[in-house]
Amino acid sequence: MTKAISLRQLGPAVPLFVAIIAFCLLRFGPMDGNSALIAMGVTVDLTILSPLLYWLIIRKTSIPNITIVPVFIFGTLIAGILIPSEDQQTLAWIKQWVVPIVELAALGVIGYHFMVLRKNLKKERTQNTDFFSALKLATAQVFPPKVSDFLAMELATFYYGFLHWKKPPRYGYTYHKTGGTIAILILFTCLVPVEAVVLHLLIQQWSDTAAWILTIISLYTALQLFGIIRSIKPRPIEILQDQLWLKYGILAEVKIPMHQITSIQRIKGGAAPEGAMTLSPIAAFEGCNVQLTCHEVQTIRGLYGITKKAKTIAFTVDQVNPFIEEVTRKAPGVAESEE
Repeated sequence: MTKAISLRQLGPAVPLFVAIIAFCLLRFGPMDGNSALIAMGVTVDLTILSPLLYWLIIRKTSIPNITIVPVFIFGTLIAGILIPSEDQQTLAWIKQWVVPIVELAALGVIGYHFMVLRKNLKKERTQNTDFFSALKLATAQVFPPKVSDFLAMELATFYYGFLHWKKPPRYGYTYHKTGGTIAILILFTCLVPVEAVVLHLLIQQWSDTAAWILTIISLYTALQLFGIIRSIKPRPIEILQDQLWLKYGILAEVKIPMHQITSIQRIKGGAAPEGAMTLSPIAAFEGCNVQLTCHEVQTIRGLYGITKKAKTIAFTVDQVNPFIEEVTRKAPGVAESEE
């Protein structure tokens, strides 16, 4: 495990290390009429040896092999910056012949993975009515954990934001009415473009490029918030046969075995009790009305696979009394009380 961790840390540093060596060689190395030969060596180091060394380091780790493509692109860009234009003959040849091959290979690999993903998603959808859960299972079969978590969140945001127009399911317990969840998130979504315009005008005085980059990021954030908002109604909280499935759109969820639940309490006043982990990331604005305690620590999966652990979880349910009654009925020995 120690070896794997050290390799994961070393791999991403390889292209930067090679770039520093190339800079020092071109800046301080003896040229003596050999500038073309040195430029050729530096070009090969940045575009061929650096990606090869990176691949040798990460090939037995969980880092995807496809990440060698950004390393190659990085080396090519750095070579174009460091090497004088009159000595870029080798780099020009690489750009003309190698870059298109790398691009086609990368597109082929990505296309193949998405074909497999589509097939897996179709299979999972026949067994799982919850799209986000099926999507996470499908991506996990094709990509490494961190990549699959990121991809599942991005695809789910687009799906719920622009492709899902079905009526909300009739099963489960909603949680967006009591605390005004959707109204609060819509307010945040509207504030993002306004803030983007103000920051754009301020940063534009320093750099047009930086201002536009920030604006694009802000608009993309607003689109993500829109997808998150529209994922709340299709993903109600569910009480299954032997599990309680707490959900908050695509932002957070946790499946708790019924035998793990020790107590369930109704919260008065809306504030989450001290020591309780809130399911919602905006609980401070919308409040909570239910607190649930477990025998053992439960793992809440959040945005992009980020996890939080807690024995006590606070959240909101619109139909509080029916919800507490059903949980108490299906989890024998659960103590029901009021906070």
